[in-house]
Amino acid sequence: MAMVNMITEHYEASFCGLSKGKHTLDSIADIWQWIADSVYKDSGIYVTGEVYITLVAGQSMKKEERLSFVVISVRSPICNRDKAEYQKAYKKVLRGVRRNLGNPRTRLVIREIQTFYFERN
Repeated sequence: MAMVNMITEHYEASFCGLSKGKHTLDSIADIWQWIADSVYKDSGIYVTGEVYITLVAGQSMKKEERLSFVVISVRSPICNRDKAEYQKAYKKVLRGVRRNLGNPRTRLVIREIQTFYFERN
């Protein structure tokens, strides 16, 4: 089994204070995919996202404001060699998703990571 070791980036966008009744994992994933598809048509770069739901604790927030959706993306250095172009596409997706959600409070964390890709046998 061939293994490829690479350095890349891990992007984590948190959309905070969204309504549980209005937003679901599926609706956030659908919005992300719709915007990412649009950016791909313009740039040729696809920004895949993994969507998670979390509750924010430890802040003086109303219970209905504790819901947060987190979307994680990892740039594939094989598919997207140009880090700057990927970040440009990523930020377009992020802005589009935020706009579609009504511009909620959003946090973006970008980390450099070491990743391993295993080739299919």
